[in-house]
Amino acid sequence: MKQKAAVGLCKDQPTVDQCAAWKKEEYPKYHKQLNDAYKEKRESWKGSADAAKSEIKEAAEDAGDKMQDAVDAAQDATQEFEMLKLGRGERASASTSRFR
Repeated sequence: MKQKAAVGLCKDQPTVDQCAAWKKEEYPKYHKQLNDAYKEKRESWKGSADAAKSEIKEAAEDAGDKMQDAVDAAQDATQEFEMLKLGRGERASASTSRFR
């Protein structure tokens, strides 16, 4: 921003015409530098956001897999319990049966 302000001052150009010519030459240079800086900043933010999005997606998939594993383990344990009860000749009660 200091550069942009300095370009607008025309300290070393004694006439208005020289100042206008100098500004016409200098403004595009600084304008390009400023736009390039903004572009780099936006790209770095976008890259950070994409990386975070990817990490979140991966964590959600891992959590989903772990939840499914827990559900499967609980179902297996319930089934094993029911089989043990039936093996002992007990009848499965409504409160312990998976098939309510």
